[in-house]
Amino acid sequence: MTKTVELALLKARTAIAVIMKHPEDIRGSVADILQNIASGNAPGRQDGCLCLMTAAGFGCTDSERSSCIGCGYEIYTKTILHCLSKEYARLVSLKKQSSAEESVRCTKILKEAIMPAISEIFAAIKRMYPDADIKNLINATEMGAMLC
Repeated sequence: MTKTVELALLKARTAIAVIMKHPEDIRGSVADILQNIASGNAPGRQDGCLCLMTAAGFGCTDSERSSCIGCGYEIYTKTILHCLSKEYARLVSLKKQSSAEESVRCTKILKEAIMPAISEIFAAIKRMYPDADIKNLINATEMGAMLC
């Protein structure tokens, strides 16, 4: 596994461990929690964000935060970055094993779609939420090191 994937798994395990510390306190089963997330019934404190803690029936763990972006329990942004990172990795791999023509096509998609989308997410977060800690989000992407 890559270091980025290992780090993401460690952070996910840590988040789950916090929730699972007191299983008797969880308000619902894992299936209910996943259903809440899938149906959008796990709102974060701000519009457009989903929250793992809310999905499990708990309140916000950090009432001092000004936004959900960068919180370890925020779901939406991480999901988008994960999908873009996976597509980036897929295209890089495909590019390495493809013909010259296909390699040019993959490079064009990477340069004109994937990389600008990821860069724009980080730029928008910093612009809209200047106090947000985006280091975890950057580390969670397959090409976090390239963006720093």
